[in-house]
Amino acid sequence: LGAHVLIAVALVIAWKVTSEPDLPDSLLCSSRKGPLAHTILLVDKTDPLTFTQGKAFKQILEDFSKGKYAKEGELLSVFVLGEDFRDTADPIFEKCNPGDGSSRNRVTENPELWKRKHQTEFVAPLLSLEDRMRSLQPAKRSPILEMMQVVSLRFAKYGARGARKLFVVSDMLHNTAELSFFHAPPDFEKVSKQPAFARLRSKLDSVDVTVFLLLHNPQLQTRRLSTFWEDYFKDMGGSVQKFDPLPG
Repeated sequence: LGAHVLIAVALVIAWKVTSEPDLPDSLLCSSRKGPLAHTILLVDKTDPLTFTQGKAFKQILEDFSKGKYAKEGELLSVFVLGEDFRDTADPIFEKCNPGDGSSRNRVTENPELWKRKHQTEFVAPLLSLEDRMRSLQPAKRSPILEMMQVVSLRFAKYGARGARKLFVVSDMLHNTAELSFFHAPPDFEKVSKQPAFARLRSKLDSVDVTVFLLLHNPQLQTRRLSTFWEDYFKDMGGSVQKFDPLPG
């Protein structure tokens, strides 16, 4: 009798779960599953983009809106890097990619609702942010390492059970009063021993990193620079998947 009761209870729970509608929550994530993974896009606006770089960046943004880098069900957080990281410590965009509704169950999931949300609350707002991610004048500072700490806190906030991915659009030339990569090509072993670096560490466990490299200073943006960042992300618990120089 006890076994039959347990089976009946299980069937009731299963019926309830499958019959209740799966609706987008405030972040456009599935109300049942939450974010399946977490992707962060960090855009460095401390230097103006060239005409060609601007075209390439526009394409990257369009690719994000189409789900190339943050797929259906994944949370996308977008940050900009400015002269003072404290002014850019909150994302300018943060939503799950809800998908276009084509994979949704017509009985329980309202595909038309997901499709409408996808266009009006994900695609259109994301593309409208392009101007906020670009600047006309170069900044005096570029606190990239501080922004990595901000990014790490965002990953920790949601603790998504799936993949964690970071995409960075930047020249990767950190530049503050305490630590600047403009003085000499950086070496991670030496930089990590500087007193300033102790407070700049981040926790980026299992984060896969892709860098879209803006070539503003090719004489400094050598293989030694990419090696520094590969060593840095490895030491922080993550790994660089790709360095992709943008044309122009």
